[in-house]
Amino acid sequence: MDASAIVAALETLVPASGAQALASIDQPTILVPADRLLAVGAALRDGPPFRFTALVDIIGVDRLPDEPRFEVNYSLLAVDVPARLRIKVRAGGEHPRLPSVVGIWPSAGFLEREVWDLFGVEFDG
Repeated sequence: MDASAIVAALETLVPASGAQALASIDQPTILVPADRLLAVGAALRDGPPFRFTALVDIIGVDRLPDEPRFEVNYSLLAVDVPARLRIKVRAGGEHPRLPSVVGIWPSAGFLEREVWDLFGVEFDG
């Protein structure tokens, strides 16, 4: 499934998800607004067309001088299919914050702490 198909399928599960398909050479990649991350993440984990049950990695990116300055990339894996997906979420301002995805993917705990330690992005929850 390519990024455009994923975004189209997300719209049925999460109306007004705000997700956008991005060009990528290695795996489907979508950009998700920070305020919709938890709803989109739950749909990607539980939705029948997806089943991205494994969070493989969370990577912080400093986009200086752009604003929002920081980007957090979530690498997901659907074990049954197999399929991969990258979610990009941007955080800006003087105190960048994103919602924590630990409730969706428990393996996110250490990875979020690492992004906070290296980039100063705080994770709520």
